[in-house]
Amino acid sequence: MNRAKIGHELPPYATAETWDSLARDLATAVAVEILQGAGDGGDDWFQVDRLRASSSPAVRHVVNNLERGRAWSVRSVAQAVGAYFELDRAAVEAVRHRVGRMLPSPAPDRDLLVS
Repeated sequence: MNRAKIGHELPPYATAETWDSLARDLATAVAVEILQGAGDGGDDWFQVDRLRASSSPAVRHVVNNLERGRAWSVRSVAQAVGAYFELDRAAVEAVRHRVGRMLPSPAPDRDLLVS
């Protein structure tokens, strides 16, 4: 996990578990923001422009590195967000499952049950 990208809001005595939890929470929030509109940013330039103007550096970075031409899936966004925050595989999977449960409607290629 890259603590510099997660922020400097925690006190120096924060535990590793606190940092891990915060990293998963932030990654989940970033992925949910990107996937609003069922992942339409993959093929909707207006959505891409909106996301590129986000106040979140993580959203801007991930959106600029996601594949274009088709709607984004929960899996592809969770992996990209996980790579940005340098999360381990277990944390990326946790984020993927959390995002899938939080979206108001399923994103295309929803693959939550695929192992």
